[in-house]
Amino acid sequence: MAVILVLLIFGSLSKLGIFVASACLTILTLWLLAYLGIRSMFRARIASAFAGDDLPEIMKDLKVVINTPLATVLHLIVFRATSALKMITDIFLRQIRRLQIHGLYKSMSWKNRIVSNNIYELKGADQLTPELKKVIHAANSMPTTLWFSQNEKKEGALDDLIACGQLTLCSNLADYLKSLKKGSKREMVWNEVKDYHQEIDAVLEVLEHYWQNFRLDPYWMIRMYKDEQAEHEEQRRQRV
Repeated sequence: MAVILVLLIFGSLSKLGIFVASACLTILTLWLLAYLGIRSMFRARIASAFAGDDLPEIMKDLKVVINTPLATVLHLIVFRATSALKMITDIFLRQIRRLQIHGLYKSMSWKNRIVSNNIYELKGADQLTPELKKVIHAANSMPTTLWFSQNEKKEGALDDLIACGQLTLCSNLADYLKSLKKGSKREMVWNEVKDYHQEIDAVLEVLEHYWQNFRLDPYWMIRMYKDEQAEHEEQRRQRV
């Protein structure tokens, strides 16, 4: 039928029309052959690079995607794009934060006036009790996570992380305040805050008291907070 239709069309055309039609058919044929060849080559490259012998399985998965409702596909695309955007944004924000921290530590105005608080700073430190070492090791062994599972909460993973941060901050602040009276910091910082020497000594005394509490019980501050929260909750219930 198609052959008869082509013959009828060619029979009704002039010589110029026949020439143009022949050229168009030739171009169309070449384009079709090129398309089939490129598709075959592309599939072979994909198979060799990614799928190997599993290409038929991938094609089955592709058919599943084709048969998936359009609304579901759009939802998956939007979800994936949102996730990628969030990841890119987080990476960008981390870079900004890194630049800010770098600028802070390089600033002469803040030299000898900054105290860091990293949970790994006390790892391997001397004069740590076994309980402190256990908490610090647990916090340092914890992988990066967005949330804690119920099992991790029951095992006290969050408490380990908080306690390690608290006792590390306590130790770092105490060491920093002690260092203000020594070396170059004495001239650059201590002598510049003469009106606050008593307050600084009072803070140092409190920190040393806190540190002794941490040595006895690394979770003492967390327990105190939880007890206060429970007391406030009980008072709220009584008022209701």
